[in-house]
Amino acid sequence: MLLSQASDTDILALVEIENNSSHHFEFFMGRVSEEPINARTAWAYSKSGGEISHGLSVYSCQLQQPNQVKLTIVILEQNAYIIIIWVKL
Repeated sequence: MLLSQASDTDILALVEIENNSSHHFEFFMGRVSEEPINARTAWAYSKSGGEISHGLSVYSCQLQQPNQVKLTIVILEQNAYIIIIWVKL
């Protein structure tokens, strides 16, 4: 599923991450594109008026040890990482 990237979202920070690491982000030109583009290309395309989109994956799970997961989330938050977990108990 592709979602339109909000036009007021600045993805320049993602360009910097790609430039300074081996991590790559995937964006798409419009909502029907099949070939991904990197953050730098997406940034330039959006600055010239193009619509970019990004993928969305939704996963569902049940945790065997939910208390340990809560501890992991706290540790990640303290180290400035952001994660989102929805848990169906």
